Amino acid sequence: MNSAANSQLRRRCGFDLKNKLVKTAMSEKMAQNLLPSANRRALYKRWAEGGWAVLITGGFCEELCPYIEKLALTSLSAIPINLGDNTVANLIPYQAGFQGVEVHAAHGFLLSQLMSPNSNKRDDEFGGSTDKRVELVLRIIRSIRREVPEAFYVGVKMNSADFKDEEDPQMMNTESSLQLSSTRSRSSIREEFFLRTSEEIRCRFPDLELLVTGRFRSRNGVAGALDSNAFDLIGLGRPAVKYPELPNKIMFNEDIRDDEARFDVESAPAAGWLASKVRSVGAGAETKYWVAAMKNLSYTYSSLGE
Repeated sequence: MNSAANSQLRRRCGFDLKNKLVKTAMSEKMAQNLLPSANRRALYKRWAEGGWAVLITGGFCEELCPYIEKLALTSLSAIPINLGDNTVANLIPYQAGFQGVEVHAAHGFLLSQLMSPNSNKRDDEFGGSTDKRVELVLRIIRSIRREVPEAFYVGVKMNSADFKDEEDPQMMNTESSLQLSSTRSRSSIREEFFLRTSEEIRCRFPDLELLVTGRFRSRNGVAGALDSNAFDLIGLGRPAVKYPELPNKIMFNEDIRDDEARFDVESAPAAGWLASKVRSVGAGAETKYWVAAMKNLSYTYSSLGE
């Protein structure tokens, strides 16, 4: 059995991880009256007993307002406000006893829009070059770091696909191939793209700890990614829902051979013709399906006597 995933990750700050498997963030939609529900607690207790090194929760809103004021990307005055709001929001988990926080800078949200040359057309200190486009994210990280101890995790969630643009024509060609190829080929191309992106990040920032998530479905696949030294941690989302005790019962189970240690997941039922034409519709159907699966998992665990 390959032991790469089952080895400790020793961190310079002294907060070590028992292995290299992370349950990544997923949208649970289990709040009741804006508060965590008993089912949500049952769900995370089930994962906590499954052998994961880290559990990343779904996102939360620090402030709910009936009249949402949209921050215009062209408005320079919005930047100090957003910096303060992000800092306050990310300090709440620390104050609540969490051991880390993940700043969401992916999937088209505001920070992702600022970092992408496709949406950021600013001509000030927050637009133009790559260094300027990531400036707000860096300021948020620094402002959080000033308020928390060194052992507190501060991560940034990014989507490498956001950077397949004119800055890297070769990667843009990869996207074209990805759209036209078969499912198996798409997975291979995606894995290759993640590997290349991480190797570039590793080269430029050797001290960063890198977590990659997406399409890992076997012990051998996880081991190969870790053995490449391109990643420090492997994140699993949907497999963690279908196999909540995946680390203990599959990855680290010596009774299961490497070639048999798999954790495949099914696709959500087809959302119809429109979903095949509009990606956001298909993504919405997938989210709804896995939210229901997490609720069922929490109900099952609660009924067994949480």
